[in-house]
Amino acid sequence: MVEHYTLEVVQAYMQHIQTNAEEAVRNMLKALSKREGLAEVDIVNANDFLDDGSEIVLRLTIDRRDGSAIFDFTGTGPELWGNLNAPRAVTHSAILYSLRCLIDQEIPLNQGCLIRFKS
Repeated sequence: MVEHYTLEVVQAYMQHIQTNAEEAVRNMLKALSKREGLAEVDIVNANDFLDDGSEIVLRLTIDRRDGSAIFDFTGTGPELWGNLNAPRAVTHSAILYSLRCLIDQEIPLNQGCLIRFKS
């Protein structure tokens, strides 16, 4: 692609894809916040359990003013012996995939979905 279109053009389109993904996620979070009747900055809580009973806790703070979010897993069970742990990279991947699933448009899975999000 670089040989055909030049490096500058390929990099520009890569940036456009990430910018579009960021905008799609921010718009989805704003719409979710309004649909659920949340305040301008508000929190959604969720809990689930692994097969062994270990708890997963998510506190999602959505800021509708800019469509940002903070994913806080404080309170989740401790590290376990075995393969049920989720290191930071796996956690980021799960958040990225979940956000992409919530967006009501086709976008490629990319890092733009996580720009300015905290976990």
